[in-house]
Amino acid sequence: SGFRGVGRQVHDGQLRAPMNGKIAALPVAVGESVGAGKTLIVLEAMKMEHAMVAPCDCILRAVYVKPGEQVAPGRILIEWEPA
Repeated sequence: SGFRGVGRQVHDGQLRAPMNGKIAALPVAVGESVGAGKTLIVLEAMKMEHAMVAPCDCILRAVYVKPGEQVAPGRILIEWEPA
């Protein structure tokens, strides 16, 4: 399983940026329990918005970015653990 959207950018409970882009939306918060398929981050890249969604029911342990922030490929965006 992995995050749908822009490739599969999940590594040991971490969601990483798949490409250069700007955080367009961050509709979740640390400590939140989210269901599989919920949008965690919307990344604006190549003049398109790419939703990155939860691969499973999980609890968000850390959020390292904020809306409007530029990110580079491989940057850790969110850490989570299965619910």
